[in-house]
Amino acid sequence: MKIQLNNVGFHYSKDTPFEVHALEDINMTFEEDKFYAIIGHTGSGKSTVIQHLNALLKPTEGTIDIGGQIINNKTKNKHLKPIRKKVGMVFQFAEQQLFEETVLKDIIFGPMNYGIPQEEAEQRARGLCNLFGMDESILSKSPFELSGGQMRRVAIMGVLAMEPDVLILDEPTAGLDPRGQQDMMAFFHQLQKNLHITVVLVTHQMNQAAQADYLYVMHHGKVVDQGKPQEIFSKDLTHYDIQLPEITQLQRQFEQQYNTKLPQTALTIEQFKLMYQEWRSRHA
Repeated sequence: MKIQLNNVGFHYSKDTPFEVHALEDINMTFEEDKFYAIIGHTGSGKSTVIQHLNALLKPTEGTIDIGGQIINNKTKNKHLKPIRKKVGMVFQFAEQQLFEETVLKDIIFGPMNYGIPQEEAEQRARGLCNLFGMDESILSKSPFELSGGQMRRVAIMGVLAMEPDVLILDEPTAGLDPRGQQDMMAFFHQLQKNLHITVVLVTHQMNQAAQADYLYVMHHGKVVDQGKPQEIFSKDLTHYDIQLPEITQLQRQFEQQYNTKLPQTALTIEQFKLMYQEWRSRHA
């Protein structure tokens, strides 16, 4: 399902003394079967944008086309329920959204709320256990007996049980250790490839953003740059308070130290190693 934002603006508490202009003239397109990342410093408007992608917020100005349904500031809330079934949202610290007495009940709550029969919803829950590499015995446990990492996975399973066409991830690895972050992101990339869904990631981790298909850079409520990661991270982003991925920083230090320029921007250690080996063979 394709999502397109057309000249979107948004004001919090519009026409009150507390009005805040959060977004201005936002144009973004999220095509089917792609992995996107939205980056920018805190307060740049990233979280406000993604809340428009499943109509949790409606634009103050402009329109949003979500799978052919046009959303504007006059769209009635009663028309938005089908959208929220097809666009799943995983919030920061998703485990805090758990509330049922068993893992199974938490996972099937969403699908059953949208009219999916209980038997089918439970079948989806078992399938997600297999997808996450978790034993089905976990379904009978209280979610609050689980580890923090397991709780987060259960919360994500509840979103995936809706079988969304688009998955929105708002800092999904926040609070996890480096290995946990790496494993979680590897899972999301594999999920996107296997299910052919659209994934939109909001992150402060540039190493994660570097693995997306396409990036949007936000600053003070505006889209200030966009493109493929290699293109974006070949630029100086310090004026947007954005650091480069660690391996790209290493490459810049190497180039400065040896007064050289490698042929392209490295986004992975493997890319840097190959370019370094070629450079070293030429300067042996």
